[in-house]
Amino acid sequence: MDKKLRYTTLKGLIGKCKQFSYSNYLSGRMLHINKGWVRFSVAPEVRQQIEDLFKSVVGDIDLNINSNYGLFERLIITKRLTGQYIAGQEYSSELRYLKQLIKRG
Repeated sequence: MDKKLRYTTLKGLIGKCKQFSYSNYLSGRMLHINKGWVRFSVAPEVRQQIEDLFKSVVGDIDLNINSNYGLFERLIITKRLTGQYIAGQEYSSELRYLKQLIKRG
């Protein structure tokens, strides 16, 4: 994992990623479909698109936090370029808890 891959489009990033989660966004690492775990960076406009998609699920809150939780793996951007939360047990309570974690940062 030496070289950092740079993406200038959201479609390019998501197309090369097995699954893009909020955890990936925070860490700057993703599981590339061909190269395994890689570091990545994105153009500012792509960063804004990513944040907008995550906010479409969790609401308009500050996404720039320093903590990372396992639950963040379930907040994803799909191959259709939509934000989605994948619930484990109960969607409503998990989503509420996720929002609290992000707000706490």
